[in-house]
Amino acid sequence: MTEPRSAADRIELTGAQTIRDIETTRRALLEKLEAKAPLEVDLSRVTEADISLVQLLLAAAKSSPTIRLIQPYPEAVQQVLARSGLDAAASIWTKE
Repeated sequence: MTEPRSAADRIELTGAQTIRDIETTRRALLEKLEAKAPLEVDLSRVTEADISLVQLLLAAAKSSPTIRLIQPYPEAVQQVLARSGLDAAASIWTKE
């Protein structure tokens, strides 16, 4: 699930990221955020998502201003962002 990188730490989320699966992702994110290093989150291999992923990423961004989501997002993530109304509203989704 995770792969380190030189300048910024990186976590790659894969497969389903729904309420049933999000606890594993939450623990991995917390572990990475404890390092206090910049963090990149790669969502490109997420196949299923729900609002729990959005909530988790927003909470992570609130606790660490150095988190960055790698774009483009897969269809599953785009759909949940559109349904939640956060596709353009939250700064975490639009950071370069």
